[in-house]
This record gives sequence, C-alpha cells and structure tokens, in this order.
Amino acid sequence: MPIYDLSGVQEIPKDFGEVLVNLDKYPEMNRDLPKGSCAVVAYTVNSFTKQNESLKNVSTNIHMAMYLGQMKGIYWCVFNTFLSTVT
Repeated sequence: MPIYDLSGVQEIPKDFGEVLVNLDKYPEMNRDLPKGSCAVVAYTVNSFTKQNESLKNVSTNIHMAMYLGQMKGIYWCVFNTFLSTVT
C-alpha cells in the first residue's frame, strides 16, 4: 500500500480532488509512520453473503495513505483546515 508524504506541503488546496489526482507529485514513504502521525487513509468496505449462507461477511481494503505530519503545533492547524475542506 503506498503512503504518500504530504508533510512538506505548505498549503492544502481547497479542492482536495487536486491532491488526489496529483498524488504522483508527492514522494512515497518506505517506512512506518511515526507515532503521533496525522494521516488520511483511503479505504473501501464491502459486505457480501456467500451462496447458501445467511451470515454476512465484511471485507475491508486499504488503498493508500497520505502522511500529513506530526500532530503538534502547526500540523494541528493544518489538520483542522483539511477537515473543513472535505466535510
């Protein structure tokens, strides 16, 4: 699963779609996220029932993550700004 490093971005665009269609502009991280990280995770959840069974199954698929930085100081402000653009 790719993890894109957006920690160096000075200002997140108002249209978050711009970030999503240009993910190849950002470097990929090849390590675990540091403790206390702020990240966006893109995932899907599906439910299905197997043939001849009544029990529902759930599958989750994580597609990618975007590392925004550490949750302290300026990054907390960036995180709040980011949330206001996608909600």
